[in-house]
Amino acid sequence: MKVAIYGSAANDADDLAIKSAREIGQLLAEHGHTIITGASFGAPFEAASAAFKAGGRVVGYSPAVNIKEHQTRFGDSVKGFTELIFIPSDYKYVANNMACYKYRNISTVMNCDKVIIIGGRYGTLDEFIQAYEFGKEIGIIKNSKGAAEVIATDMMSLILEKVYKDTGAKVYFEDDPKKLLKDMSLI
Repeated sequence: MKVAIYGSAANDADDLAIKSAREIGQLLAEHGHTIITGASFGAPFEAASAAFKAGGRVVGYSPAVNIKEHQTRFGDSVKGFTELIFIPSDYKYVANNMACYKYRNISTVMNCDKVIIIGGRYGTLDEFIQAYEFGKEIGIIKNSKGAAEVIATDMMSLILEKVYKDTGAKVYFEDDPKKLLKDMSLI
């Protein structure tokens, strides 16, 4: 199974979110799942690094067109990935960083089977909405702050109820990473 890990690309995650990310990455790798991330830093990178160290397959979807641009223009690492996938160099909006991020986001959502959200910011909320729209199973680590905390509120439940569309999506909320993975039939 291909599992996308989403969260803030900034190194602003707290210790609990980092611990959760590492545990999730390791457990997913140990159970033969492929990890997909946006090939940037933060909690998803911690999950990817743990999965890579455990011998797992880790695919990073970069907003760049090549490795050099990945490292210089976007300032991201190439370490800890089994494979990096880049946006097409002829993409009409290749000069617009935000458009490149959104191209990457939709690519990760379309190429995963399930999603796990750990913390995050606006981009993570965007990934959540896309995953929901495309009917993915989505796991939220409730205690990881940021977007995950917003998604796990009564307000978000009300929003989903009021704008409900049967996409087939299922959303799981859990504090404990191992229990979340069990609930999602990943371990």
